[in-house]
Amino acid sequence: MAYGGFQGFLLSLEPPFIRLREVEVVMPGFSEVFVDGQLVRVVPSFSEGGWLPTASEGGEQVPATEFTETWMMIDGVSTRIAVNGEMVIENIVDTNPMTSEPQVDNGIVVIAETAQEEFNADVQRRSVLSERAAQREAMNNEIVECVSCCDEMRRGSAFYAEWDGEYYCEDCYYRMEEQIEQEQEEERREDMGEHIRYYSYRPNSIFRDVDWDELNAVPTASRRGQEGRLYMGFELEVECEHSRGRIADRLYEKANDWGSPVTSYGELVYLKEDGSLSNGFEIVTHPCSLDFYQEFFPWGAIEALREQDVTAWNSRSCGLHVHMSRNSFVDERHLWKFIVFVYKNPQEMIKFAGRNSSYARFERGNLLNFYDYDQNRFSSATYMSHAKGKTRNDDRYTAVNLQPVHTIELRFFRPSLRTKTVRAALEFCAAVHEYTNSVSTKEVLGGALKWPRFRAWVAGQAKYKVLDERIAERFDESDDH
Repeated sequence: MAYGGFQGFLLSLEPPFIRLREVEVVMPGFSEVFVDGQLVRVVPSFSEGGWLPTASEGGEQVPATEFTETWMMIDGVSTRIAVNGEMVIENIVDTNPMTSEPQVDNGIVVIAETAQEEFNADVQRRSVLSERAAQREAMNNEIVECVSCCDEMRRGSAFYAEWDGEYYCEDCYYRMEEQIEQEQEEERREDMGEHIRYYSYRPNSIFRDVDWDELNAVPTASRRGQEGRLYMGFELEVECEHSRGRIADRLYEKANDWGSPVTSYGELVYLKEDGSLSNGFEIVTHPCSLDFYQEFFPWGAIEALREQDVTAWNSRSCGLHVHMSRNSFVDERHLWKFIVFVYKNPQEMIKFAGRNSSYARFERGNLLNFYDYDQNRFSSATYMSHAKGKTRNDDRYTAVNLQPVHTIELRFFRPSLRTKTVRAALEFCAAVHEYTNSVSTKEVLGGALKWPRFRAWVAGQAKYKVLDERIAERFDESDDH
C-alpha cells in the first residue's frame, strides 16, 4: 500500500523516530512548546512547501530540523512539527485560524507511538468531523413551519426566535421583533412615566437669576447668563419603593409651575435615569444663581417626596452633586484656592457633607494623577496646573471633579429630601467661592484656607444663614439631617 503527502513523509522516516511522551503547550497556536523540559518556539514562516518551525532560546536550544505540515480541518487546524526526527503533534480545535484565538486541547499534546497510529487517529478524527457536518446539514434541510403564518421552509433558512424558542419566516420574524420592541418601550414608559429622560439627555441650559426692582425680587431667565456670575445646578438622586413613573410625573409638574414667571422661558427642573440607581431617578436643575435658589426655587416640590415612599439620605446608591460655572472664577489663582481649601480640610468636608464615598474621594492622588497620552505614561499634576487647565483629572470620582468643560463639580454631598440640607450645600459652594476669592496670598500663607478661619467668616455673613445653621447642626453632631 502506497502513501503520499504527509502520511508518506511519516512512514519514510527511519524508526525509532517517535517515543511515547507528552509535550506541554505553553501558549496556543504557533508558539512555545516544551519537549522533555527543553523549549522549542515554533515560529510560522511561509515557504513553498508549507510552514517551517525554527528554534528559539530557552533552556538548552533544540534545533527543529524536520518539515512541518499545516492544513485546515472542518472545525479547526491541525499542526504537525518534527524535532530532530521525532514527531511532535499539536492538535488545535474549535477555532477560526484567521482570528489568532485557538484553544489547545487541555494544554497537553500526547505523541503517538508510531506514524501509523497517528495516521489512524487522524482518519478517525476526520470521520467524526465529517459525521458532525453531515448531521448539521441534515438538520438544516429539515422542514419547519413558521409559527406565525404556517409557511414551510428549510430549518437552515428559517429565523429562530430566542424570545419564544420558535421558528419564523423572515417577514414574520421582523414584524414580531418590532412588536416586542414596541411593547417593551411601552412597559418602560409605564415604569418611567412621561418625564424621566434617558441618562444621555442634555437640554440647552436656561440660566435663572434675580433682578431687584427697588425692594422687589424679579426672576429672570436667559440662554447665556451674566458673564462672571456664579450659577449652580444640582443633581439630587432619589430611590422609589414603587411607582417611580407616577412620582416623577407629579414632581415634574409641581416643580415646573407652568404659567408662572419662573417657567416662562422653559422648564426649571428635569428628571433623568441613572445607572447607579435601582428604582429611582435624578432630579436635575438648570443653572441658577444663589439668589434665585433662595427667593424663587420651588423647594416644596422636593419636600413633598418625603410623603411618597421616596428615599435619599438613607440610600447608599444616591448622591448630591453641585455644578458651578467655571467662568465665575476670577482667575486660576481663585480656582486654585478653591480646590486647595476642599482638599486641605477633608475631615471637615466629610463631617459637613454627611458621607465619605468612593464616588467622591478626597485622596490627592485621585485628583492629581493622570495618564499623559502624549508621553504615553502616568504623570502627576499639581493643583495649579489643574486650575490653569493644563491638566485634568482622569478619575471623575473625586471630591472636586474638573473634567467638565464649563463647570466644576462637587460630588461629596449626602443627598436629602429635607431641602434645608440641599440649600446648605448650595450656600456652602457659593460661600467657599466668595471666601477663596477674598483672601490674599499672604493670608493663605497665614492659614486662611484652614476650616476655623472659614467657619468664623461664615458666621458673619447674613446671606449664608442656612449654611451657618447647618454647620452648627453637623458639628454639634446632631442626628437631624
